[in-house]
Amino acid sequence: MKKIRFEYPVETQFGCVSDSYGTSFDERVKSTHTIDVTSRTIPVVKPEDFSGNTIAEKVIAANEFILNAGGGFELSFGDTSTYLITQAIVLPSNTIVRMDNCTIQMTDNTVDNIFRSANIVVDPDAPRGFALNKTSMDACFNIKIVGQNDATLLMCNNASSSNYGVTNTGWHGHTIMFAGVSNFEISGLAINKNIAWGICLSGCSYGRVHDLVYNTTRENGDGIDIEFGSHDIDVFNISGTSRSE
Repeated sequence: MKKIRFEYPVETQFGCVSDSYGTSFDERVKSTHTIDVTSRTIPVVKPEDFSGNTIAEKVIAANEFILNAGGGFELSFGDTSTYLITQAIVLPSNTIVRMDNCTIQMTDNTVDNIFRSANIVVDPDAPRGFALNKTSMDACFNIKIVGQNDATLLMCNNASSSNYGVTNTGWHGHTIMFAGVSNFEISGLAINKNIAWGICLSGCSYGRVHDLVYNTTRENGDGIDIEFGSHDIDVFNISGTSRSE
């Protein structure tokens, strides 16, 4: 087993925070270390528990319920084989996502994260530019995305030329996008056909990213990118194919 520990900032131009924000963001996250409470038993909800004409609508309803509650729930996927979604699943603090023998797939020709931390506010006037709150982002903490039994994240099978490639998608195309998140875990997933980066960790701390398998040949389909003062993150048991160009 190879373990890599990142303790120093790695900055790139594709984060959801601005380049000029790197220094102050770095200093803020260095002092952010909260106690992980997601190991406690918390209530479980499923998309199938909610009303909707499609599974995508049920996922949105379940996500809105957790957001309105301010977190404190486990969102469980597994009763449906494929969850076709139309927008990002947005995760507040103290939230667990658990996937068991299922796939969460973005609808064709849709560019959005599959998972995103709730502290990132999308600018409606420039949804693929920097986050609207890029210089005043609140911290998120205690977020876990845990898969088992061939749990898979799949970006759209088909992407139109206007939506394809990192030039057009920016951070909005990363499969998992966390910014300013501490005490987190991402594990047990296959990440397939990512349009941009599979996982982007921007100014994150005290996390574990492990037991992931990548399968992408798409432009700029990186595996894991760690940037803007992220630190104390254990990365191990990563395999598969990615394309970092």
